[in-house]
Amino acid sequence: VVTTGGGSIIRVVSLVVLKAEMIDGRVFMQVGKYNGGGKIKSAFQLPGVKQEADELVGETIGRMFRTRLMLLSGKLELRGTTRENTEKESKEYGVQTRYMRSICSAQLMEGAVLEAPSCVYRS
Repeated sequence: VVTTGGGSIIRVVSLVVLKAEMIDGRVFMQVGKYNGGGKIKSAFQLPGVKQEADELVGETIGRMFRTRLMLLSGKLELRGTTRENTEKESKEYGVQTRYMRSICSAQLMEGAVLEAPSCVYRS
């Protein structure tokens, strides 16, 4: 949490997300979150985690592969990182929040097989 010059507070959250593209252009997406108690909440978004204090983006990606995306570990070639900042009110905390997202782009390595369910989203 930081204080602005006007005296209001802003919660700051650093996130690292993975945009993993398949060779045919499909993108690996998270479609839900397990909330405990056997409940899954829909969440159509790029997979990601909060960056810990003093953690580099590369370390956060490594932690994500070790803890949440084991099925992608060793199958992606990282291409680059972009930064995206947005501000909105946090639904959970009810305070203005600045989300600083590092978006790591990657592509499935040639010959790598990804054994995961797939679906097609059309807007």
